[in-house]
Amino acid sequence: MVETERNGRLFLRCITSEGSDGLIMMVSDLDILRAAHLHLDRYGDQAVAKAREMVRTLKERGDDDDADTWLRIIVALDTMRQEPSRPHPASDRG
Repeated sequence: MVETERNGRLFLRCITSEGSDGLIMMVSDLDILRAAHLHLDRYGDQAVAKAREMVRTLKERGDDDDADTWLRIIVALDTMRQEPSRPHPASDRG
């Protein structure tokens, strides 16, 4: 998955091993989390609002698959905001 910007808008593209845009590709949970972290780093408190705007734009264009991917990113962003920071289990050893 590649995050790109065109005309001031952020897009996520799936790239096949041949380098062309993938038409049918399931985006992994790890890629969703990575995209959510990148989006949060870029937009901070506005990350969810920007992602919702992306969903609306994609649905208006009839791009339901990419809109669904952005909905998964929104869920990841909401989850990240709700989870308190926990120490790494290895740091509990003394």
